Amino acid sequence: MNRLNQSSSPYLKQHENNPVHWWSWGLDALAEAKLRNKPILVSVGYSTCHWCHVMAHESFEDIEVANIMNEYFINIKVDREERPDIDHYLMDAIQLMGVSGGWPLHCFLTPDLKPFFGGTYFPPEPKYGRPSWSQILVSVHQAFVHKTNQIVNSADKLAEELRNQYRLPILSDSSLSEHSTILNEAFQQIKSFWDKEYGGFGFGQKFPNTTVLRYLINHDKYRPNQETNEHINKSVQMMCLGGIFDHLAGGYSRYTVDRQWMIPHFEKMAYDQALILRTLSELYNRTKDSFYLYFIEKSTAFWESDMKLDNGLFIAAIDADSEGKEGAFYVWEVDEIKDILGRNIELFLKYFKLNPFEHSGEFVLSLNTDLLNISNDTNHVLSQLKSQVEKLLVNRNLRISPSKDIKQILAWNALMITAYCQVFKNTGIQAFRENALKGIRAIMDLYVIQPHTSLYARTLTNNKQEGTAFLEDYAYLLEAFIACYQISFDNNYITSAENLIVHLNKHFKQDHFLFSLASIEQSGSLEPIFDSVDSAIPNPNAVICESLMVLYLITSNESYLNDAKSMIHKVTQPLKNGYFQHASWLSLLLKMELGWNTVKAKDPITVIRYFESLYINDLILILDTNLNMDEIQYCSDSVCYPKVTSHAEMKELYNQLNFGKN
Repeated sequence: MNRLNQSSSPYLKQHENNPVHWWSWGLDALAEAKLRNKPILVSVGYSTCHWCHVMAHESFEDIEVANIMNEYFINIKVDREERPDIDHYLMDAIQLMGVSGGWPLHCFLTPDLKPFFGGTYFPPEPKYGRPSWSQILVSVHQAFVHKTNQIVNSADKLAEELRNQYRLPILSDSSLSEHSTILNEAFQQIKSFWDKEYGGFGFGQKFPNTTVLRYLINHDKYRPNQETNEHINKSVQMMCLGGIFDHLAGGYSRYTVDRQWMIPHFEKMAYDQALILRTLSELYNRTKDSFYLYFIEKSTAFWESDMKLDNGLFIAAIDADSEGKEGAFYVWEVDEIKDILGRNIELFLKYFKLNPFEHSGEFVLSLNTDLLNISNDTNHVLSQLKSQVEKLLVNRNLRISPSKDIKQILAWNALMITAYCQVFKNTGIQAFRENALKGIRAIMDLYVIQPHTSLYARTLTNNKQEGTAFLEDYAYLLEAFIACYQISFDNNYITSAENLIVHLNKHFKQDHFLFSLASIEQSGSLEPIFDSVDSAIPNPNAVICESLMVLYLITSNESYLNDAKSMIHKVTQPLKNGYFQHASWLSLLLKMELGWNTVKAKDPITVIRYFESLYINDLILILDTNLNMDEIQYCSDSVCYPKVTSHAEMKELYNQLNFGKN
């Protein structure tokens, strides 16, 4: 019996008609495994995952394969976006087995929930150097039946390795003096990953890696270096020009399969849009280059029109596939473009490049890198192509569009709200402020389960709350509350932020000041996970740590400062084991080592106005009711400078202190 028809998850519902007897993760499924002494097969994916679709069609819809699965295993489907804790735990498990991570993720567990074998995609027949899925199923079953003791011992050993991995080392106080050395070592290690020809990091598939880029932006602010500045700009510019960006509608794909940023894996995720938007706004604030403003506005227009629901929140993702083929909605044949554009194709191809997609005779659009030689005139050049782009877009919209995952994830919406706040600070465009404040009000209205305890839901589907929030949800919501305070000076947001801190301290286990990824109530039988590394999104503990520092600056409550210092102290040793994976902590270390800058005012709009053309991104805006409406006061390292009452005065002080990069 397939039980997934009871789920609201778009991913699980994609599998509700499989002949596999799927369960969703829960006590009933786990009890069934114990009762029948069967191993558990957990299959983890998400609704817009291309290879998840492929394996579903090849194997889970096959009645013979399903019969093997049903006979030998308790089969559980997990939506990684609804249960990031399970996904994280099982991903760590297969990586300890020596398997490269990815989705779909498949892990076999003993009835008492100890992983013993796993992998990712398996083909229906042996190929790619991999056994078939049926061979895997039969082999695992036979091993579990005939080599039970060996399986149990192996599972026990792996479970202990996972426990040790989640026990971060306790450090002596002397480690606090290592920060300067760490920052120097980290920069050199991360620099070794730079792709100096095409930007970004590494020489294979290209991911945005926005957390690392933002670390470099912070590093270049505090320790200016022309080479760093050039790499930051090249990375983001190549990302914007390449096929990873949808040049017709807007929005970024999750990654490209090539080094040059040209051929994307076409799914679009809300968190990528938020983090790239934030990075673009920081670079626009540094450079005032219209290139970055164009991509801010183009991408935002798409998400506002196509991905935002009537409740003011953003959906999770858009699929890579349509009509059973990856990228079918996005790629073009040359003759199609000629037929649509006619004589205008010459102007179009002056600025656009056609990149071969696989071996299909179809192409992915990207912009010509010659645009980088047109100083501060991107908007003008691309406006000439507006009619051609619109014609192609109209025709593309006649195709069968990819499906959308309409659930609204709290963490990802909070990331978008913070990004909008940053764009407003960095550009002064009022619409971003308005949309950020509308978004945070929607979260407070729709996600709250228990207002008096600050218990929030993880997701919404059709305005129905699903699940309870995880650490990443609370971390990014905490950040969003503080960001909304800074663009509104509404103290209710600080109250909400402080209430979240109380909730975290009460409901999430702590390992020397780091929080577990799932609450005590959510974890159940799973080992609590204490994690310090970044993934596609910044590490939640790092985000909480920075938020505690900012709350201290706003409220003067020293307990927040002490807790933040303790968290930094805790990760000093782990981050040495992989600086690239700890970029969010490195950004925070830079700020803590070199000082925080604040601006006091009665109205945040006055600050934005006075800092026009100046670097404002990292400044913490704080309400001071003792100031007049036309006054602001800049402070740094416990020193507050004379009040200023105009942009000219602020610019003069700015140049005297040289505390930012223009």
